[in-house]
Amino acid sequence: NTKLSKNSPKVISPRPDITLLSSVHAKKLVEEEDVVMFSFKCQPSAGFDCVDDIVTSMDGDFFFRFADENKGCLGRPGCFGPTKKMSTPDSGFPNATFTYALNRRSLCHSGHACSMCIKETFPADDRPKIKYLVEGNYRVNARVVWNPVFSMNNG
Repeated sequence: NTKLSKNSPKVISPRPDITLLSSVHAKKLVEEEDVVMFSFKCQPSAGFDCVDDIVTSMDGDFFFRFADENKGCLGRPGCFGPTKKMSTPDSGFPNATFTYALNRRSLCHSGHACSMCIKETFPADDRPKIKYLVEGNYRVNARVVWNPVFSMNNG
């Protein structure tokens, strides 16, 4: 029976139906300190600071701030939050680009805006750096075969 505590060194949140394709990526998820690690940036057509939400890791102490019901990001629109909150005028995202993206497509229960929420909720000197397993301008759909980070298992 494993319980998460503020002293947990790392929280890694993968979808259960993926297989990591590289031990280098697995090692980064576990060993990189003082970072929030996403797989990669989403396709540019998303219209906002979009990140892949399939696997994420962060230090345990930041996870509790990230998941705080009143001051955190987890459970807010675009960061695994429900649809009903997305229609409220004060969703917690004053960013007009994000509002536009919400109106264009359903982000219900996705985590594609978690990076943007972290940047807008926590001052730069009070949050980990945001990094990617695949750095640079490499943007890919999570389900394509040439995804370099993971494969989606079918069944």
